[in-house]
Amino acid sequence: MLERIVVYIVATMTVYYWHTTNTGYRGLYSFENVYFVLLTLALAIAYRFSRHRQFSITPTDFLVIFLAVIAPGFVGSVVADGNIMAIGSKTVILFYAVELVVTRLAGHELLFRGVVAFVTGAMLLKALGLPQVV
Repeated sequence: MLERIVVYIVATMTVYYWHTTNTGYRGLYSFENVYFVLLTLALAIAYRFSRHRQFSITPTDFLVIFLAVIAPGFVGSVVADGNIMAIGSKTVILFYAVELVVTRLAGHELLFRGVVAFVTGAMLLKALGLPQVV
Protein backbone atom coordinates (compact mmCIF):
# COMPACT_ATOMS: atom_id res chain seq x y z
CA MET A 1 0.00 0.00 0.00
CA LEU A 2 2.80 2.42 0.86
CA GLU A 3 4.49 1.77 -2.50
CA ARG A 4 1.27 2.59 -4.31
CA ILE A 5 0.98 5.91 -2.47
CA VAL A 6 4.59 6.76 -3.30
CA VAL A 7 4.02 5.94 -6.98
CA TYR A 8 0.87 8.10 -7.07
CA ILE A 9 2.71 11.03 -5.50
CA VAL A 10 5.69 10.67 -7.85
CA ALA A 11 3.41 10.43 -10.90
CA THR A 12 1.51 13.54 -9.87
CA MET A 13 4.69 15.50 -9.16
CA THR A 14 6.26 14.43 -12.44
CA VAL A 15 3.30 15.51 -14.55
CA TYR A 16 2.94 18.78 -12.64
CA TYR A 17 6.61 19.72 -12.92
CA TRP A 18 6.72 18.70 -16.57
CA HIS A 19 3.88 21.11 -17.37
CA THR A 20 5.17 23.98 -15.25
CA THR A 21 8.82 23.77 -16.34
CA ASN A 22 9.96 25.39 -19.55
CA THR A 23 11.79 23.04 -21.90
CA GLY A 24 13.84 24.31 -24.80
CA TYR A 25 12.56 21.78 -27.31
CA ARG A 26 8.83 22.05 -28.03
CA GLY A 27 8.77 18.77 -30.00
CA LEU A 28 8.79 16.91 -26.69
CA TYR A 29 5.24 18.10 -26.00
CA SER A 30 4.00 16.57 -29.26
CA PHE A 31 5.79 13.32 -28.43
CA GLU A 32 4.27 13.40 -24.95
CA ASN A 33 0.76 13.81 -26.31
CA VAL A 34 1.23 10.90 -28.73
CA TYR A 35 2.62 8.83 -25.86
CA PHE A 36 -0.40 9.47 -23.64
CA VAL A 37 -2.86 8.71 -26.45
CA LEU A 38 -1.08 5.40 -27.10
CA LEU A 39 -0.93 4.66 -23.36
CA THR A 40 -4.67 5.30 -23.07
CA LEU A 41 -5.39 2.94 -25.98
CA ALA A 42 -3.09 0.30 -24.49
CA LEU A 43 -4.82 0.59 -21.11
CA ALA A 44 -8.27 0.31 -22.67
CA ILE A 45 -7.24 -2.79 -24.61
CA ALA A 46 -5.54 -4.32 -21.58
CA TYR A 47 -8.59 -3.78 -19.35
CA ARG A 48 -10.96 -5.03 -22.02
CA PHE A 49 -9.14 -8.26 -22.83
CA SER A 50 -7.69 -9.02 -19.41
CA ARG A 51 -8.46 -12.45 -18.00
CA HIS A 52 -7.80 -11.27 -14.49
CA ARG A 53 -10.58 -9.03 -13.23
CA GLN A 54 -9.07 -7.86 -9.94
CA PHE A 55 -9.54 -4.27 -11.05
CA SER A 56 -12.79 -3.17 -12.63
CA ILE A 57 -14.02 0.23 -13.71
CA THR A 58 -17.05 1.49 -11.78
CA PRO A 59 -19.35 4.51 -12.28
CA THR A 60 -17.34 6.30 -9.59
CA ASP A 61 -14.29 6.05 -11.85
CA PHE A 62 -16.16 7.92 -14.58
CA LEU A 63 -17.06 10.63 -12.07
CA VAL A 64 -13.41 10.95 -11.02
CA ILE A 65 -12.33 11.17 -14.67
CA PHE A 66 -14.95 13.86 -15.28
CA LEU A 67 -13.84 15.86 -12.25
CA ALA A 68 -10.14 15.54 -13.13
CA VAL A 69 -10.46 16.35 -16.82
CA ILE A 70 -13.55 18.47 -17.46
CA ALA A 71 -14.23 20.36 -14.22
CA PRO A 72 -10.92 22.32 -14.08
CA GLY A 73 -11.89 23.97 -17.37
CA PHE A 74 -14.88 25.56 -15.66
CA VAL A 75 -12.81 26.93 -12.79
CA GLY A 76 -10.14 28.58 -14.92
CA SER A 77 -6.40 28.27 -14.81
CA VAL A 78 -5.23 27.71 -11.28
CA VAL A 79 -1.66 26.81 -12.23
CA ALA A 80 0.40 29.63 -13.66
CA ASP A 81 1.97 28.70 -17.01
CA GLY A 82 0.40 25.25 -16.91
CA ASN A 83 -2.71 23.62 -18.26
CA ILE A 84 -4.60 22.13 -15.33
CA MET A 85 -6.83 20.05 -17.62
CA ALA A 86 -3.79 18.41 -19.24
CA ILE A 87 -2.19 17.81 -15.85
CA GLY A 88 -5.39 16.24 -14.51
CA SER A 89 -6.00 13.99 -17.48
CA LYS A 90 -2.41 12.75 -17.71
CA THR A 91 -2.32 12.09 -13.98
CA VAL A 92 -5.53 10.03 -14.15
CA ILE A 93 -4.10 8.04 -17.08
CA LEU A 94 -0.95 7.32 -15.09
CA PHE A 95 -3.02 6.27 -12.05
CA TYR A 96 -4.91 3.71 -14.13
CA ALA A 97 -1.61 2.49 -15.58
CA VAL A 98 -0.23 2.06 -12.05
CA GLU A 99 -3.32 0.08 -11.04
CA LEU A 100 -2.90 -2.20 -14.06
CA VAL A 101 0.77 -2.83 -13.25
CA VAL A 102 0.06 -3.43 -9.54
CA THR A 103 -2.69 -5.96 -10.28
CA ARG A 104 -0.47 -7.75 -12.81
CA LEU A 105 2.39 -7.98 -10.30
CA ALA A 106 0.31 -9.77 -7.68
CA GLY A 107 2.65 -12.19 -5.97
CA HIS A 108 5.75 -10.21 -6.98
CA GLU A 109 5.47 -7.38 -4.47
CA LEU A 110 9.19 -7.50 -3.70
CA LEU A 111 10.01 -6.69 -7.33
CA PHE A 112 7.56 -3.77 -7.29
CA ARG A 113 9.05 -2.45 -4.04
CA GLY A 114 12.57 -2.70 -5.45
CA VAL A 115 11.69 -0.80 -8.61
CA VAL A 116 9.84 1.89 -6.64
CA ALA A 117 12.78 2.28 -4.24
CA PHE A 118 15.28 2.48 -7.12
CA VAL A 119 13.30 5.06 -9.11
CA THR A 120 12.56 7.16 -6.03
CA GLY A 121 16.24 7.04 -5.03
CA ALA A 122 17.35 8.06 -8.53
CA MET A 123 14.91 10.99 -8.47
CA LEU A 124 16.19 12.01 -5.04
CA LEU A 125 19.81 11.96 -6.26
CA LYS A 126 18.81 14.08 -9.25
CA ALA A 127 16.98 16.57 -7.02
CA LEU A 128 19.93 16.86 -4.64
CA GLY A 129 22.42 17.24 -7.47
CA LEU A 130 24.44 14.20 -6.41
CA PRO A 131 26.03 11.75 -8.87
CA GLN A 132 23.28 9.90 -10.66
CA VAL A 133 22.85 6.15 -10.80
CA VAL A 134 21.33 6.13 -14.28
